[in-house]
Amino acid sequence: MSGLTEKLHLPEDRKKLFRVIPILLTAGLLIYYFVHPKMYSADGNVSVWRSVRTYEISLLSAALIFLWLETNELSEKVNRILSWIWFAVAPFAVYFSLLYLNADKYNIDFFALDKIALLLTFAFLYLVQGILFGVTGSIRFSVIIYAVAIAAIGIINCFVISFRGMAISAADLFSVGTAAAVASEYTYKLDWYMVMEILFTLLICTISLKLRKGRMMPLAARGVFLALVAVLAGGYYYLCGKTTFLEDHDIRSEGFTHQLRYKKYDMIFTTLTTCFYLVVDKPEGYSLEAVQEIAADYVTSEDEEEGAGSADADDSGSADTAGTGSGSTDSDADTVDTPNLIVIMNESWADYTDIGNTLELSEDYMPFIRSLTENTIKGTAYSSVFGGNTPNSEYEFLTGNTMAFLPTSSVGFNLFVRGNLPSLASQLDSLGYYTLAMHPYRGTNYRRNIVYPQIGFETYYTRDDFDYPYKIRNYISDETLFERIITEYEANLDSGSPLFPIMSRSRIMAATIHPTRKTWIWK
Repeated sequence: MSGLTEKLHLPEDRKKLFRVIPILLTAGLLIYYFVHPKMYSADGNVSVWRSVRTYEISLLSAALIFLWLETNELSEKVNRILSWIWFAVAPFAVYFSLLYLNADKYNIDFFALDKIALLLTFAFLYLVQGILFGVTGSIRFSVIIYAVAIAAIGIINCFVISFRGMAISAADLFSVGTAAAVASEYTYKLDWYMVMEILFTLLICTISLKLRKGRMMPLAARGVFLALVAVLAGGYYYLCGKTTFLEDHDIRSEGFTHQLRYKKYDMIFTTLTTCFYLVVDKPEGYSLEAVQEIAADYVTSEDEEEGAGSADADDSGSADTAGTGSGSTDSDADTVDTPNLIVIMNESWADYTDIGNTLELSEDYMPFIRSLTENTIKGTAYSSVFGGNTPNSEYEFLTGNTMAFLPTSSVGFNLFVRGNLPSLASQLDSLGYYTLAMHPYRGTNYRRNIVYPQIGFETYYTRDDFDYPYKIRNYISDETLFERIITEYEANLDSGSPLFPIMSRSRIMAATIHPTRKTWIWK
């Protein structure tokens, strides 16, 4: 009997707990404000009670707690009317809440925003809210879901910009796993605007939950409504993503520092436009025949005969898939000079004198590199990588594909390697090389564990393949990697096969090639 009584009282207990959690969260944020002087004073020397922010956050917190404890005694009819009013007003509440978070940080003036971009932003918010309403049938839950999601994205974006100097984009969705893997290495601290964004979002959620008439449509009507919203969403995507409408109105989100465009388009629409650059459109006139026509002036008769032989092999079905290198013969390797090739791609190596001409140092920090003068070529290479999406240097170097023709902020390994792809590794594999890749971190980062075999590497070593490594902080050191390269090189000498190892470090910014007969140094 007592068990039954407990079960009967459980819903009421849950309601009490549900009431307490938001109050505790509000109180916690208020306490966080008071114990961090820089929240209310730039230099920390102003008294908390002399700051306007103290009264702003106190009044907002008090209003939140009062509203949460207050019982909604309005009639069903009034609740229904208020729910539809809230459905119309909520996108504005969500938008201006996020605007408050970003306006001061990124110098956004609401009245200076592009009017077309602003209309498209609100259209997007209403479409998202409409889709959620069609799925859930509840105004309050549809508002809560996307209000919390947008607030979370906004706060995460602030942290991302502070860590890497570059705002989030749609392409970052394909790197969530990598971001999660390194997230613990950073220090997170809420600022005033983040705290207020959380409180504003709590206010939006509280208002939504106070509306008792949650479900406003029967299932059949919801289906019709959802179909209508889906059609409108498809038209929205077609207008923005498949036509030149945005370009015709000079609305663009190219480059990597997307936050610079917040002043013109705000965060929501700037981030949204990055979605439209994820797909690579086939250039006009692009075809194999066009390439052959362009290359005709540079192809010798011997090349043509060799190409014809390859084509015959493809037609007969005897040739292997491009990029695997398994179609090579022993005679191929015998007729080609095959020195060992060691490629090192390492962001931690940098020539600091390139930072500025006024940098004065007490001693040379690259004496060995500067001592390489015989049979050596040195130079500087420009990298497509800045503040993130680090494997793009590997992608460009290995495949020969430039990121200049690919969507802004995209990651080559994540988006454009979906099967066997010809690369430097597969070409060397066809010449008899033993191809080896090393990256001293998680193998799943940027899909390297999948991509490296697809572009022709026979073996891929991750951090799990290093026994007793020497670490700096929690990362395997360069010294450990170089020792492993030497070990692999010496072990491979007895095999008689040339070696092609590539060693990449996290956040690659540079490439170095060390063939046996010549030394190429790119930095």
